[in-house]
Amino acid sequence: MNSFKKYWTILRRIRFLHILNNFANYSLLKKNKPLYKKYKIPKSVVGSIAHKDFRDTVTGKPWLDAENAAELLTKSDELKKFDPDTQQQLLQWPEKGYALLKGFVEPGLVDRINADLEMLINKGEIGYDYTNTRVMNLFRRSDAVKKIITDERLLKILGFILDKPVVPFQTINFIYGSQQKTHSDSIHMTTHPLGYLVATW
Repeated sequence: MNSFKKYWTILRRIRFLHILNNFANYSLLKKNKPLYKKYKIPKSVVGSIAHKDFRDTVTGKPWLDAENAAELLTKSDELKKFDPDTQQQLLQWPEKGYALLKGFVEPGLVDRINADLEMLINKGEIGYDYTNTRVMNLFRRSDAVKKIITDERLLKILGFILDKPVVPFQTINFIYGSQQKTHSDSIHMTTHPLGYLVATW
């Protein structure tokens, strides 16, 4: 993997390089033109956009982040469609902001992911990012990773939490803990409306 890709996470913070990269990927970005028109964004698809560029800003937030979320949960018929363990985990979501879900990784799947990772690194098809601790978006090359993030059971639970369909779009495989300080990923991956980013580990 070349140095440009390895250090792109840092380099893309330089606006000029970010726009140059977008020009290089124009064939992929041009499919977004109808969305720019729909949301009345008077910018080119190669430029940067932010939440403020959406004129018709949608308000609201995920229902389980509401102040009365615990009460809403107890009245939810949809909650009852999940197994008892999942229901219990979802009931703690408003207070804790997370749920521990069991049974999503079948035996041997982690070994398959590790084998894919090692094989693709050895072939030079993927590599570690600038931290030398993580590999970005392995799901694009590993069916084993893709199997986890597209699991219908998982997507149903996440969709319930957000009350919207969930679209998996990124994976990070950590070899060692990144030791990052407390931070907010939503700064880098803003949703419209705000607050609809959810992560699984």
